[in-house]
Amino acid sequence: MRYALDRTIFYLLRQFDWVWPQYRVRGCRTYDHRSLVEGKIPFGLSRPLQEHYNEVRGTIRDRISRRQKYSIIRLGDGEALFLQGWRGGNIGRRHLTDDVAIDLSAWRRSYQENDLLTFDSRWGQRRLWNSIEGERIRADYTPLTAIYALVANRDIFQLVKGRRVGIIGPGPKLAIIERLLRYPQYREYLGLAGFDSYVEIPQRGAVNDAEKVLRDIVAREREYPCDVYLVGLGIAKLRILSGIRDALDAVVIDIGSGLDAIAGIIPKDRPYFGSWVNYKLVGYDYDHVDVLAYHIDTAMLDRFTLADDVILD
Repeated sequence: MRYALDRTIFYLLRQFDWVWPQYRVRGCRTYDHRSLVEGKIPFGLSRPLQEHYNEVRGTIRDRISRRQKYSIIRLGDGEALFLQGWRGGNIGRRHLTDDVAIDLSAWRRSYQENDLLTFDSRWGQRRLWNSIEGERIRADYTPLTAIYALVANRDIFQLVKGRRVGIIGPGPKLAIIERLLRYPQYREYLGLAGFDSYVEIPQRGAVNDAEKVLRDIVAREREYPCDVYLVGLGIAKLRILSGIRDALDAVVIDIGSGLDAIAGIIPKDRPYFGSWVNYKLVGYDYDHVDVLAYHIDTAMLDRFTLADDVILD
């Protein structure tokens, strides 16, 4: 009976895209089922997400303007499970695909060397970090959704305008982005003329030899580094994100699935990406790209009108 009641309440709450003001960020919208439920709980955040967003945005702008190296990392449930020794599910499929020994103590030290650690605002996800970070993150933390929002409302591209900007991520996604940015309408949509550097990492198995991935990135960029790097490194970021910052003396921002958005393949029900417009290439073979699955159900589509994709030919 309790399970049925919980499911009914969950279903009713998710039917309306209204969320409590403290969960809103200007220029963003979400259709994610769980976000629509949790966003109706008045006291889920200690202070408005917009305030966190403004602080993160201000910090990035300050570090860029002063040309100071700085790194921001997002820490979700997958990263927590990995650091606790879990190797199943998506970790084994995408990140650690070989049976190699991992020194988790070294990985824990590496991720803590980043300047700003951000965590999931959902306590059910964030508490996975208790054994690593301690009880402090129950209330004292920066929500990682602030980083997603920076990409989702395209504010991040205004922050980096006028600087040399690089993007680091899986080769197939970078190839799409490079093609998309040949089109003036896409450059206009992003508000960015393009990226100055495209740095590829393996689409799968980057954790297998993360140190080599770091060496390859640094070797590729050392001679003429960018001021800012937007990166999607998967779990390998735990080991190498701060290393990229130090070796290239740059601002390094872990945008995660924001990379999928720039490549035009972000699910419209990804939290805070509800208003994002995916630009697609006609005749392009997307089958070899590791993408997140769309999972909005029929009920949600009937109730909400989603932004249509733009097809570029």
